[in-house]
Amino acid sequence: MPFRGFVYRIGCAGSDARRLEALCTSVTRSFRPLTPELLAGAHERRLHVAAARSGESLAELSARTANLWSPLETVAWNGLEAGRAFAAALTAIMTGVAYATSAEMAPNS
Repeated sequence: MPFRGFVYRIGCAGSDARRLEALCTSVTRSFRPLTPELLAGAHERRLHVAAARSGESLAELSARTANLWSPLETVAWNGLEAGRAFAAALTAIMTGVAYATSAEMAPNS
């Protein structure tokens, strides 16, 4: 797919070819320049590992690190047991930042 001097190749793979074909067609047809409105609503999600402080609860760790996952999601992604006391020294968390603006995405000249 040519776009702004580049050629993009979009591939789709999966086990259900009929369902995948419709999804892949939808994705390829949505390929277009990002408008300022689309960029304003785009956010990156970043996986981090956070060190829990001594005696810190999961809720406290989540608040301190701006963890976007709910307590249940954090427990699940870290292989912890729900309802048990939080005692993990290192914990995977999810944070988010606004996506780069079009000016930040412009190639260096």
